[in-house]
Amino acid sequence: MATLGRQLKRSPEQLEKDRETVRRQLAELDPGSTERLNLIIDAIRRRQDAAPQAYAVKFDRYRPDGSNPGALVARSQLVVDVSTPGLVPVDRIMSELGYAPESVPRTCDGLVRDTSARVFVSRGRRVVEQLMVDCETLRERGIRAALNPIVPLGHTIKGEDFPAPTTVTVGPPTTGGSGAPVRIAIIDTGITPEVRTDQWLGTIVRTAQNVDFLDVLPFPGDNRLDWFSGHGTFVSGIVQQIAPGVETRVYRFTTSDGLGTEKDVAEAVLRAAEDASNDGVRVVINLSVGVPAVGGIPPVALQNAVQQLAGDQNVLLVAAAGNNGTDEPMYPAAFDGVIGVGALTADYDPAPFSSHGKGFLDCSTVGVGVVSTFVAGLMPPEATPTVPDYLFPSNSWAVWSGTSFTAPQICAAIADRCRADAALSPRAAFDQLIQGEPELQGYGHVIHNLLPGTPA
Repeated sequence: MATLGRQLKRSPEQLEKDRETVRRQLAELDPGSTERLNLIIDAIRRRQDAAPQAYAVKFDRYRPDGSNPGALVARSQLVVDVSTPGLVPVDRIMSELGYAPESVPRTCDGLVRDTSARVFVSRGRRVVEQLMVDCETLRERGIRAALNPIVPLGHTIKGEDFPAPTTVTVGPPTTGGSGAPVRIAIIDTGITPEVRTDQWLGTIVRTAQNVDFLDVLPFPGDNRLDWFSGHGTFVSGIVQQIAPGVETRVYRFTTSDGLGTEKDVAEAVLRAAEDASNDGVRVVINLSVGVPAVGGIPPVALQNAVQQLAGDQNVLLVAAAGNNGTDEPMYPAAFDGVIGVGALTADYDPAPFSSHGKGFLDCSTVGVGVVSTFVAGLMPPEATPTVPDYLFPSNSWAVWSGTSFTAPQICAAIADRCRADAALSPRAAFDQLIQGEPELQGYGHVIHNLLPGTPA
């Protein structure tokens, strides 16, 4: 397998700059660091409230114990499991409670694939506490329902953990010759519209449905990259560094500012699996997202989607652990059948921000100071006195930290093995990957020799 460590070179001066960036990122990812968090969340909420519907997800905060950041949930929405056997009149009950079905479901391509879980919207705005009361009422009547949490922002919001430019010497990706059909599907913010001249990301197909919005807020744009812009491009570059010959397909589930709901993620997962089935290829689906069980209830639509794919040996879901620094289960990583991936430092010690826990994570790899491809534009997303403006040029590379950047490494390593063996299922490839690797309590198997990261 190709690795970044064999291709990338940084000057001593650049390496020291990258170390400074990593130290800033680790400070922002510190679970106890909440000084700027509330201001950032409130600023994003104001942007979304003022934005055109095509770019917006209106949300509120669920903080029953005053925790930071709490969960961010789609405003006045419930996700309802309508697959309950029997004659439970879900639509009638929801109407009696003052809800109507979502009029225009937001999906990757406008086609709803998950009919087992539906979004209902209250006829008037309801505060989060009332939504929770309605969930309990529905459960008493035999209907499973939950709030519709925002991902990846909910519980993976990372303050001012912005990526920073880095200057590297790196050759073009290699194809590695022919191989068996296998695909990596990246469910994320989309892919950069830029056609790079350094050949990186050139094989990824761009469509109106999967290009990253980059700069549309505040409408019609302020010449700054929006929040979470470039996240999917960074993930895509990680995949291509490790498995350059494997087909990569990107699915955007977010609006601008990197906001989407768990129902949006579920729809994208099912579309990626359907596309792979129609094309007759095995697929490893990367989910650099994570949400907690809101009010003790795991995300309904995501859980249903995972269960629908459980019997398909040609599909494997790999998800990031989350950046809470606790052992609170995060989903979809904590669902049975999903590979949960935590983060380690460049020295393979536990990253202080990584979520972890026995039975929650299957493996971990380096997630501190990862270097990958990025988009062109100005950062930070909003002017801030704590982080000066800086510009990403064309063909840019960036350094970034988080569990978001460990899952795609595992996806790529699995897919690379499948490409070498047409008879290998993605799950069997993962079993090969972890064979002989040591275990770290709470972090699963430690996977070595993928991307090197940056020592702080």
